[in-house]
Amino acid sequence: MPRRKLTDQEIIQGFRDGDELITRDYFYGYCQIAYNLYDSRYQLSSKPGLDFYSLAHKYYLDLILHNFAQLEDHSERVSLKTWMVKGFLFVIWEALRDYKKEYGWQVDLGVDFERKADKCSDSTNSKDFDMAIEDICINILHNEEPQCTILRMILIEGYKSKEVAELLHISPSAVSQRYRKLRDLIVLPYLKRHLYAA
Repeated sequence: MPRRKLTDQEIIQGFRDGDELITRDYFYGYCQIAYNLYDSRYQLSSKPGLDFYSLAHKYYLDLILHNFAQLEDHSERVSLKTWMVKGFLFVIWEALRDYKKEYGWQVDLGVDFERKADKCSDSTNSKDFDMAIEDICINILHNEEPQCTILRMILIEGYKSKEVAELLHISPSAVSQRYRKLRDLIVLPYLKRHLYAA
């Protein structure tokens, strides 16, 4: 965990300056959160090329290539930490998908990953569903956190409440309660009205 509290701009500037402590505490510290979520599910550390540092370096090099602009452009409604964790989760997910392609279908990446991989196909229904959830987050909830993170992680990315709770630093029961409330009051009425209307 970071030893000192810095502003987002100080953190990003520290990355640009190559500050060893800021990079260790904030970049690698934040990325470790995302890695732990996937490592427990897919045993990343036992797979070649999917160890923490290989994936974190890939993410860091991409940030350097764009002079960390991806971090400066993050939404004000989302903390830099959450933004970075989500970015690193995407790097991990892509690496898992590439690993699966290289080593074939016999590699066990878990049922949830299979479902996520299937959602990348040209299935109109899953694309429409994902777009509906994004529309809810952007136009109804106005990207309010943590509600949108809960909806996206559970409904689009397939996470369990416990994993979402770990990322958001709240209890699994709080995640479940918020999710059920959002589902019943917003998501289901929206889907009935827009996506599944007769």
